[in-house]
Amino acid sequence: AIYQDGIPINAPALQLGQLFDSSVQVMRGPQGTGNQRNASAGLIAIQSTLPSGEFESTLRMDLGKFDLFDLEGAIAMPMLESEVLSTRVSFRYTTRDPFYLNRCGGLTEPTQGVCGSRVLPNAPEDSPWVPAGLPVHVNDNNRWGVRGLFRFQPEGSDMDWLLNLHGSQIDQNTPLGQVIGTHVSTAQTRSRYIDPAIDEIYDELVQKFRDEGMPGQFARLAARDETLRLVTDDIGLTEPFEHDYNLIGQEELGSYGGSVRGDVPIRDIHLTTITGAESYDRRRVTDFDFSPNTALHTDAKDRAWQLTQSLEFDSELTGTPLKWTTGGYFLMERLDSEMLFTLDFSDRAVTTDVFQDYAQGQYSFGIYGNTKWEFHEAFTLSGGIRFNYDKKNIEMSVTRGAGFTETGPAFASQAWTAPTGEISLTYRATDSLSIYSKYSRGWKPGVFNATILTNTSQGEKTLAPNIEETDPESVDSLEAGASGSWLDNTLELRAAFFYYKYNDYQVFLLKNRFGSPPQFEIVNANEAQIYGVEADLYSQPLYGRGPEVLDGLSLEARFSWLESEFLDFIDRRTVIIGNQAVSRVFDFSGNRLPNTPRFKLSGSVWWAFGLGRYGTLTPRYDLTFSADVFFDPTEGVGTPQSGEFPAFAIGQRSHVLHNLRVAYQLPGGNIEIATWVRNLTDFHYKTYVADASPSVGGLLNWIGDPRTWGVSVRVDF
Repeated sequence: AIYQDGIPINAPALQLGQLFDSSVQVMRGPQGTGNQRNASAGLIAIQSTLPSGEFESTLRMDLGKFDLFDLEGAIAMPMLESEVLSTRVSFRYTTRDPFYLNRCGGLTEPTQGVCGSRVLPNAPEDSPWVPAGLPVHVNDNNRWGVRGLFRFQPEGSDMDWLLNLHGSQIDQNTPLGQVIGTHVSTAQTRSRYIDPAIDEIYDELVQKFRDEGMPGQFARLAARDETLRLVTDDIGLTEPFEHDYNLIGQEELGSYGGSVRGDVPIRDIHLTTITGAESYDRRRVTDFDFSPNTALHTDAKDRAWQLTQSLEFDSELTGTPLKWTTGGYFLMERLDSEMLFTLDFSDRAVTTDVFQDYAQGQYSFGIYGNTKWEFHEAFTLSGGIRFNYDKKNIEMSVTRGAGFTETGPAFASQAWTAPTGEISLTYRATDSLSIYSKYSRGWKPGVFNATILTNTSQGEKTLAPNIEETDPESVDSLEAGASGSWLDNTLELRAAFFYYKYNDYQVFLLKNRFGSPPQFEIVNANEAQIYGVEADLYSQPLYGRGPEVLDGLSLEARFSWLESEFLDFIDRRTVIIGNQAVSRVFDFSGNRLPNTPRFKLSGSVWWAFGLGRYGTLTPRYDLTFSADVFFDPTEGVGTPQSGEFPAFAIGQRSHVLHNLRVAYQLPGGNIEIATWVRNLTDFHYKTYVADASPSVGGLLNWIGDPRTWGVSVRVDF
């Protein structure tokens, strides 16, 4: 769950538009009480920097590779001499030139047979050709956000009111990636496209196997399997930033909103009220096959708004070290979506359009109560409960071209309720060491998947809207940990062990159905579990132990060990055997959960050298290590047409990323100039892979940024 200034940001399109001039707090584990709906796995709380009642300003500018320009700033000031009314206005603007090479760009007229596209001499006039005038470089970045805060603190009162008005805009290429063909007998996609770099590897392997005496058909099959193994194991063997696209989609997203927060003392009780409204309007045109041969293009429009209200009362009982909190929240949301799919899952270059639209409403509320009791000078007992209610309703329809019988729209409505809660005990062993244990019960409501279903029976084709309900997710969590500081706070350590047991775990994956476009859905795994350890370390190992120049050396490390497992997860999927679509049942029980690497480690070391009246020079090195990670429940092997894909076809092997930064700060500390390099070794890695082999005949890969460098300037007044 993501909260911005106390507002639950329910729609993913709204969740990161205000991530500037803010602090971020990550709360691990289910949040079973308080104004924290939907937080079955944890909470990310973003808090805007508040007006201070004084004049201050900050400006930061980054200039870098690919003409990166990232400007962030804020100005705060009193609006009345008595500081009763103050304001803070902040913004961020980011732009970066496109850096993916599109070999289909720059044509003067529509053409066939270029940049890997098909040559179809007898194709109809309306068959897909590579259009003229496509850009040569794609995948740009262009976004901005602005926020205005107005704080009212009446004289002679402890009241504190805050008005928050904000908006953001995205206007950039829809992110594109690389397709790796998985067709049964070749390394092509179903529409007969193969990336030139992959084609070169494939041809060399075919020739190698033929030279070894292998017959032609068997040589091609063996070369296809070995090509897949090589390029999925190391995406850097290809040219991951040079591709062929016949559609350069655009994403346009505008969002705006506002909130009013009030902190009001009522005798011995403190009242907090937060009223918020958020909305967005978005259009995304996407080449979802990442190739010059149209297999799956989408044109999506969606818009949504939400209204939220929360009330919270807290106080401390007189004469008793017990604090209590009670309150409730309400959320109402409306989402409207329209999606046009342009499909060709064959090699005939005859596309079919499918149009899907749906509207969904959501109503959610909760009431909760918490207590915190310091029953001993060294012990604190905390606990709370919450009652959760969510209701959703959805209406959906689909249409398609001639030859299909269309059914009427589909409707669904459902309400879910559940109690949640938590209890924890904290022991303060010393002034600098505390130990705690905690039990939490978390919950997330059910989901409606708006999908398309095509049935073919007795020569009749039927197109129908298909609304599938996903059950609510619940989790029981046990956690124990400790935090402490030693050596005059020059050594700090926090560590925690946790265990989560999920029922009806909600899994996000790409579903393929015969005759229908692949779509991302949320499905249930009956049971799953996660357990592990997280630890954070901060140290100034030489502070006060030698010359003053050694005091500025600082170390920071964050480590996690994570074990995850589907205890009971059976899913039905469509695979293509030959030219036939076959529905099969897959048992993923025992597999790791997606996106849960066993080990992760990030560390930083920096050394602030005091230069006396000349300022401070600070070199810094950062690294991030991730163990093997899989992006779907199959543990990387997918659901191919026959056999299994290589081990990391739907995953990324363990890897390390390195960053360097050197900053110079002028005396006084209000001006800093820095130079930096990110992804120092220019390592090529996958950030996500979608298995579209049953439909597109390929694996869709999104690639992390290459090595970049630049300079930064920060000025504070």
